[in-house]
Amino acid sequence: LVVFDDLPLPAVPPELLAFLPRYVHDLGGGFLMVGGEGGFGPGGYGETAVETLMPVRMKIPAGARTEGMELILLLDKSGSMDEGEETRTKWDRAVEAAASAMKVLRKGDAAGVIAFDGEAHEIVPLARNPDLEEVGRRLRGITPGGGTDIAGGLDKALAVFSAPDRGTPIRSRRHLILLSDGKTQRKEFAGIFRRLNQREVTVSVIAIGEDPDTEILKTLTAGTGGRFYRVMERDLPAGVLEALFRRDTLAASEQWIVTESFRPRLRDPLDGVEKGLLRHHGELPPMKGYVRTTPKKSSRIVLESDRGDPIIAAWHYGAGRSAALTTDGTGRWSGVWLNWPPFQETFGGLARWILAPRREGAKDPGREAWERIFLPETREETGRSPDYLILTRITEMTGGRFLRPEDNPFHPEKGETPSGGTRAVCLPAILVLFLVDVGYHRRFGMFSKDAG
Repeated sequence: LVVFDDLPLPAVPPELLAFLPRYVHDLGGGFLMVGGEGGFGPGGYGETAVETLMPVRMKIPAGARTEGMELILLLDKSGSMDEGEETRTKWDRAVEAAASAMKVLRKGDAAGVIAFDGEAHEIVPLARNPDLEEVGRRLRGITPGGGTDIAGGLDKALAVFSAPDRGTPIRSRRHLILLSDGKTQRKEFAGIFRRLNQREVTVSVIAIGEDPDTEILKTLTAGTGGRFYRVMERDLPAGVLEALFRRDTLAASEQWIVTESFRPRLRDPLDGVEKGLLRHHGELPPMKGYVRTTPKKSSRIVLESDRGDPIIAAWHYGAGRSAALTTDGTGRWSGVWLNWPPFQETFGGLARWILAPRREGAKDPGREAWERIFLPETREETGRSPDYLILTRITEMTGGRFLRPEDNPFHPEKGETPSGGTRAVCLPAILVLFLVDVGYHRRFGMFSKDAG
């Protein structure tokens, strides 16, 4: 069972992304996606291989959106953006990312591009339905050079957002994505923050490399309601910037996330998975939020929101099975459900349903293929102590707990409420995923000495 819990697309290794559809469809594997701001549509999974194998589409239901979108891409074109590989500079990748962001806008949305070094220049005027070929042509004609004046770029963007008679939608969300890899020359940002909030402009930042102005950029996103992404240059393979731009544009332009109290309701039966909830008499407890999706025609919606959106959806995909849990796994949106016994029973039943129990003693072709692809160099060595440094690092990076043989894994941490039967149901799957994670990252070098 492979689980993506609030995991955005840029964090998924390309090899795993390419293998998942075959793992589920051909080899009978199981897959579960859990919501959060990094899951489903906001996580960037629309029109990807993962969407293909899911029981839901990463689109909000028709008619749910009420506002248009005004998007400005503010791109650093200073001299350092001309660095990179021999054939692909950081600027080349920024150009590809800009086109990727514009592709996911809806008809009638407006977009524009501003490039800045020591000065800011409007490269593509803010207008509805921009011509993507023209956008690419103009950006590819730019030669990076000069210093870095982020404040000047933001001033220019504010002037564009404030200009009258642009032909953009009357009710529009205003969003700005800033890409930069250096330190800014001017640091007088208080007035700019105030004007951004007055114009209701949200700002997201993608900071590249070792030397961005992190403190200022994080303050900028926190003060305007945007998102901050940090990408090290060594972690900049093809497609990463495109995925980040696309994900952030989708998150800003769509009304993906519902954050209001509602009471879910049962809908379709699924081989008894729902029996724990059926035994509960009266209304189901409230939830506080979820990510909106659109169910596919042959999916089963076990649990839905008061709007009819899927909360738990599942289906068969070839020889395997997949499911979607569109609320989160932290309690921020799911609230009391995480520690509610009927839901724990239902979630355990869902995990067993996805795993599709095989006849005892039969070989698992999915697991064998997984090990051939991701664990070809893994060998068990006896007589050696565990690699505590790597194991501790994994728990720190994933928010887990480091347990020695003498520790009780079911003993709650300080301030934690025991969660009942869910751990017992999911522990074998978690252990399998843990071992796969160790082998995968040993093979692909996640734990380099300068990682972190």
